Amino acid sequence: MSFIQANLDNYTVKQMCKVLKFPRSTYYAVINHVTSQREIDYNKFSDEVQFYYNRSKGRYGAIKIQRDLEEAGIPCSVKRVQRHMAKLGLRSVVVRKYKYQNNQGKVPDDKENILNRDFNATTIGVSI
Repeated sequence: MSFIQANLDNYTVKQMCKVLKFPRSTYYAVINHVTSQREIDYNKFSDEVQFYYNRSKGRYGAIKIQRDLEEAGIPCSVKRVQRHMAKLGLRSVVVRKYKYQNNQGKVPDDKENILNRDFNATTIGVSI
């Protein structure tokens, strides 16, 4: 659009649209477009989602952002917040839980028995 606007003094809209393979009707539709109230509200809500996402340093997901918006007096659903986050390309930071690794390896056979303990069982029983 800006290219066509910049070159209107040199060429006609019809010529530029033909060369660019761009429909003239689309050009005029964009030029004459009036923003609707719904579109304004949609963009305003996206700005609110972006604000709460940035305020949480990118840590909050859709559920927590929805909770913050509700507390601020902006009624919305989690699905709506998810949709706006996807459109804006926002993703929360997911921290994986610590998982204990219980397999630390086996003791090699060539280790020296410093305490001189007997590790071979002679009977099945409890020693007293």
